[in-house]
Order: sequence, then C-alpha cells, then structure tokens
Amino acid sequence: MGADTPGDRVVNEAGESSGIVIQAGTIQGGVHVHRPAGRSVEAFTAGYRDFLGRALDGFEFFGVDPRGVPRRHRFGAGYVPLTLNQRDLGDDVLVTVGARADQALGRCRRALVRGVAGSGKSTLLRWIGVDAARGAGADGVQAVPFILELGRLDGGRPPALEELVAQTLRRSMPEDWVGQVLAEDRVLLLLDGLDEIRPRERVHLEEWIEEHLEAYPGTRCFVTTRPSIVAEQWWVDRGFERFDLLPMSRNSVEQYVRGWHDTARDDQPDTADGEAVRAELTRCEQGLLSTLSNRPALRGMSANPLLCGLLCALHLERGEHLPESRKQVYDAALDLLLLRWRHLRRRRRATGQHEPAEPEPGLDSPLNDEELLKLFQRIAYWLVTNRQLVLAPEVAVRRVRSYMQGLRNSAEDPVRVVHYLAHTSGLLRELADGSLEFVHRTFRDHLAAKEVVEEENLSLMLDNADKPHWHDVVVMAGAHARPAERSRILVELLERGRGDEEHRDALYLLAAAILEQTAVLPRRDPGTPDVRELVAEAMAELMPPRTAAAADQLAAAGPFVLDLMPGPKDLSPRQAALVVRAAARIAAQWNPPGALDKILQFTGDSSTGTISQLLEAWGRPGDYEAYARDVLSEIDFSRFTVDLQNGRRIEHIGYLRTITTLVLRNNVFNLAPLAQLPRLRRLTLRDNTTTALAPLAAAESLRVVLLERCSSRSGVAPIDLSPLRRLGLHRLVVSGLTTKVHLDSLDGVELTSLRLSVRLPGSPRLPTDLRVRHLTLAAGGRRIGFAGLRSLHSVLLDWVPDEAELAALSALPRLRRLVLWQVPADTPTPMLPGVAVWVVRVSGGRPTP
Repeated sequence: MGADTPGDRVVNEAGESSGIVIQAGTIQGGVHVHRPAGRSVEAFTAGYRDFLGRALDGFEFFGVDPRGVPRRHRFGAGYVPLTLNQRDLGDDVLVTVGARADQALGRCRRALVRGVAGSGKSTLLRWIGVDAARGAGADGVQAVPFILELGRLDGGRPPALEELVAQTLRRSMPEDWVGQVLAEDRVLLLLDGLDEIRPRERVHLEEWIEEHLEAYPGTRCFVTTRPSIVAEQWWVDRGFERFDLLPMSRNSVEQYVRGWHDTARDDQPDTADGEAVRAELTRCEQGLLSTLSNRPALRGMSANPLLCGLLCALHLERGEHLPESRKQVYDAALDLLLLRWRHLRRRRRATGQHEPAEPEPGLDSPLNDEELLKLFQRIAYWLVTNRQLVLAPEVAVRRVRSYMQGLRNSAEDPVRVVHYLAHTSGLLRELADGSLEFVHRTFRDHLAAKEVVEEENLSLMLDNADKPHWHDVVVMAGAHARPAERSRILVELLERGRGDEEHRDALYLLAAAILEQTAVLPRRDPGTPDVRELVAEAMAELMPPRTAAAADQLAAAGPFVLDLMPGPKDLSPRQAALVVRAAARIAAQWNPPGALDKILQFTGDSSTGTISQLLEAWGRPGDYEAYARDVLSEIDFSRFTVDLQNGRRIEHIGYLRTITTLVLRNNVFNLAPLAQLPRLRRLTLRDNTTTALAPLAAAESLRVVLLERCSSRSGVAPIDLSPLRRLGLHRLVVSGLTTKVHLDSLDGVELTSLRLSVRLPGSPRLPTDLRVRHLTLAAGGRRIGFAGLRSLHSVLLDWVPDEAELAALSALPRLRRLVLWQVPADTPTPMLPGVAVWVVRVSGGRPTP
C-alpha cells in the first residue's frame, strides 16, 4: 500500500461544516436534570434552558473520519447564518433583501418556513432553539423552547407538551411546569418537517396546534416544510407569516467553504504530518473557490448547503475532477462514504497509522461493496414505499434478513449486518431507541430511485408521481434511468398531467426537472414527437408561474425556460414578480445569454413584489457593480424602504440614486458610499457593528437617523454622534445599544426630535447646547439628565417622575406638553404650570388613557 496523501489523512467528512444539520430535532433518550428538594420552578426553568442550549448546540458532518467517528461542531465555530425572504408583504412599501433568519424570525410570533431539500431547515430550528435558550428575546422574555421532529409522530399528532418534556427530562419536572410557562407566554414551539406528515394525518397536527394557540395565544411557533407540500392558507389564517429560505449568496458560499476547511484544519494534530495536511487544505480551499467562480453549474449547486458540503469533501478527495450534476455528486458521495473511506480506514490500520489500543469494532464489512450498495437501495425503497423515515430495530433486522436473499453472502447474521450499517457505514445513524435512519433524506431518495430503475418498478413510481413524498424519487429516477426509460418517464408524466388538472403543474415540473439533468434521450423515429419539445410546450402552459415554488421549479428546469417567459405586458404585479424571480435564479445558476435582458424588461414595474425580486437578485447573476449599474439604476425606489445587509452591495449603492429610505443591518461597516445617494432622507442602522458615523456627515440630504441595537466595532469604544451636527437632522433615535454612547457628542446638534432608549452607566447628562424641541426618554433612560435644555417643547417619559424630576421639568421655559407613557394604573396626573400633561396608564396589561 502506498503512503496516504495529505488529502487522505484529513477528516474526510462529506457533510457541511457551516450550514446544515441532519441530526434530529428532538432530544432522544431523555436526560435527568437534577432537581434538589425544594428547588424553585424558576431554577428548574433555568436548568432546562441551560440543558437545551448545550444539547442543541451542535451540527454534524454526516460523513465519518478515517476512524469512523462522527464529528459534531458548535454553532459558534463556523455556522453560516441562512437568510429568509418574507412572502406576501403586500403594498406596505417595504423592500427587503435576505434578512438573516434569526433577525427575521425574531420579529414575528408565528412563522412557516419553506425550504428545498438540503437547504438547512432542521439546522435553522436547532440554531434558533439554542439562541432562544441562551438569551432573552427583543421583548426581554427568556423563552422556553420545545423542538419536535414531526416526521416521527405516530398518526401526526404530537404528544402533550408535558409528555414531551417528561420524555426528555426524566422525573424532574415540577408539577404543571409546562402549563405555567405556557401561561407566562414563554414557550417557543419549533416544529420540524411538516411535509413529512401524511396529508390525511396532518389534520391531527393542525388540531393540536390550534388547541395550543387558542388556549395560549402568546405562544411563539415556527414550522418548517418543503415547498408545495402543505395547504399554506390554513397557517396564514391563524397568523403564521410565510418565509422562504434563500439559496446561499456567493458571499455565504465563500464563507461556508472557508469555514468547512477551517474546521478540517483545526482537526489536524500539531505534527509534521498535520502541518502538511493543513497546507493541503489551504490549497484545496483556494482551488475550490476558483472552481466555483468559473463553473456556473457547480456554482448553482453550491448555493444549497447540503450540496456545498458535499462539494467540499469531493474536491478534497478528487481534486479538480468534480461532478457536473446533482446525480453525479450524490453518486460520488455514496462512493466516498460506503467504499473509499472504508478502504482508506482499513489501509491505515494495516500500515499501523492508528494507535494499537484504538478499537475499530465492526470495521470489516460482512458484505462486499456491491452487496452493501444493493442492501441500502432495498432499505431506501422500502422506506419510501411505506412512507417511513426510520426503521425500528426489530423491523431493521427483518428487512435486512429478507433483502439479503440473492446476495452472495446471504448467510451472514442479519443482526451483525444491521450493526455494521448503523455504526460503520457512515450512511445510517442509530437513534437512542435503536431505530435507524438515513443521515439525510436526500440519500434515501437517491438510493430508492436507483432501486426503482434497477428493479424495473417505473410503473409503481409513476402511479405515485402525484404524491409529494415521491417527487424527489421521480426526479432522481429520471437521472438514473437509461435513455429509453427516461423518455418513458417524461412522456407518461406529461400524459398524466394533461389528464389531471389538480396535479398538472407538479407533474409538468417533475418532467422539467428530469429534462434539466438529461444529456441523452433515445433517437427519435420519423413522425414521432420530440420529447424535449413536448416538455417545452408543457412549460409554456405554466407561464407565468403562479407561485414562488413554481417559479423556483421552473428556474431549476434549465436555461431553455428563459425563452418561454413572457415580458411584463399584461402581467399582474404578482405574476411579474414571479417571472423576475425565475429569471434571476436562471441567471444565477447558468448565466445564459439574454438572462439580464429579460430581467431588464421589468425595471419599469413599480410593484413591491417585482422590485423586491430585482433587489434579491443583486449579486446572484454575477458582478455586483454591473448589476447595480445596468439593472437597479433603472428603478425608482423613492416610495420604498430598501433593506440591505450585504457589504458588497453597499459598495455599489451609489447607482441606486433614487433611494430615499434605507435600512442597513448585520455589520455593514463602510458607510461612505451613502454620500452618493442624493435623495437619501431616512437611514436606519439596525443590529449593526458600526466603526464610525463620520462618513454620514457627507450624506447631506439625511434628515432622520435611527441607531437600533447597534454597537461600536470594538464593543468598548463609545459611539461618537458629533458627525451628525453637520447635517440638518430633524429626528434622531438611539435605542437598544450594546455599548456606551457619548452624549456629550450631541453638543451643538440641532434636532426637532430626539429619542433615547438606552441604559447608560452612571448619571449622564444631555449637553445644554443641544437644541431639541421634542425629547423621549424610555427603556432605561431615566438616568439621563435633561435639565438645561431650554428649547424643549415636549417630553415623553416611560416612568413616573419624582419631585426632583418634576422640578427640572418645571424649569424648562418652553415646555408645553408632558406625556407619561404606560405608567401604573394608579398614577396621578402631576400638575405643572402651563404644561398639558397626558398620562397613558397600563390597566389589565393594556395601555389606557
């Protein structure tokens, strides 16, 4: 045996290191959280939140390292936050571009999150659960998360929350603890995999949800699903906001690839060999980033976190010889997991590269490579046909015993085979109760499709093609099929679609998805229709797309769809937005000639949906600057709020000269380009780590500035507001800062309105040379002194002023109005000469005049 290359010695994990979790959402097996006698409910709640924050804080690579040890990494070590787009915002003059998922969901109480296979839905819920368990929300409430995988429910209805917690925290839960946290509006329900529940059983889940939300309307609830699987209107009618998980941007893909390789480098020992591996990883990292930039098909696949992780592993293993299609990626990943890494581990053991004391039980497979693959295919096919995600232990043994018939090593002990599949193959995972599941559903569907083709079960598959849980299998079977079989699948899907109005769109789109990955069809006999033309004609019937999911699926069919897309004439605003969405996704994945020309046709459309889609596409088709110059410069943004968080976009924002209202979030450091916006009137910096506000002094048109939940970049240096004195500001809002702000820097600033909602140490005072007419002090601003502000006309406070504060108010010569906001119900109305006093009291939890 030859020596291993550095790439062989690295932790060869095919899963992602920074964007997708395959681990189940529920905590399996139960944990005993010690509760001493007399321990308070509050202490138990704190213990539960601490336990959950630790238990959920991790995401796995679904591969194995050369020793067969699964790897688990904390979210803080490289997870790339995903982004969401909210749907159905209507004409509320708000344009958003890819808000970070935690920020988007942090603003709502109920959410239905849609994402395709491998887009990171389960990981997202774990991340949200960890974040909620470890901190307080924007409203200050310390949430109590409950996370549940819906695909494992029996009959679709979850158990009572008390039972769910009792299974997790054995015998330690105080009586009626769940009822208490529900009543306190602290529960966060995280329900993963709505699409995994059979439609006829989904009603039981809906009943369960409705019962909880009607009884405890303050409960927050986030649900994930694949697109086009569920009747979403039921959820919308109950107050659920709808979000789409966006494909990773180029910036996120780059961050993901670097994080994956960083994690692999961190796994290497501090030895000469380890140093060589780290050097090889760095070379591979740069090579993969270059490859993704130059190969549009791979770049499109890398926007999916699951596929991006696979590409990282395959590039490390195979160098420049990366697959060109999804089917080839999955085939190569299976080869890596089932065969190559197992042989690598055996070779390393034989050459003495493991410590002698290091056990490797079950390393030697009881089956050869071909038998092993066939067994996995049969298991996957059984799971799909029976609509199952997991195999119970006794079922696993029975299935394996049956499926070993016809194999050369059919006499092997099925119990031993099951043990090997669970502990060494890298493709199945054993749960706490001994059940088995594929590490990702995508592998199950890929193997089931291969079995369908090999065993000539196309008729059964096509009979089920209208059922959502078969959709991915149908598409993958088209990829596995031989040309004649592929042609049959396409023709029968189209024929079924023509005769089935209810499922026509889904069946046509399945045909398009198969055609996208089809290089070869059988030779056409004279007089017979061309199958490609038949699919194109069917796609034309779906134009314009009617839903966001349909637009995405049309785009996935390939560049040929671009020629079928209508222009903006006679389209409704929603139809126009969906055409732009599809065209932008085609441009992002393939960048074919004419893609930007199609998008440009819609720049004159002033509807919110269309402009949102045009903004969302910024950076996806290619160059950030070219898109801003050629496309976005043609749009009138004057009546919209433009919400951005990508620093690459901000660099070129000067082309968007009609922007009047702008929100920048998530660490946009460089504010200098804002000076190029001649009509910018209102700027919000939200959740932003600012370096300095000095560049704003050049944004001469600014009249309103809001700093919300911001901090200085160092987290220590106070924020300097003095650059704002050069602007003719009307309003300044400073709220929720996580660092100090120099109030002295307001010296000489002239404002119509100032709102301070910050907690500052000591007893800071506003400078007497601050000229402001209307002042609001709230959310901890009581310590801020305001005596001497002689220009004040009105003051709003969220507390009851004491005698000293009333005296200071009386001394303000121009004060004409005082508002006490949401103070206790028994607060008397203070008397101030010449001042109108308004008191808004809180009664029964609600403000009353």
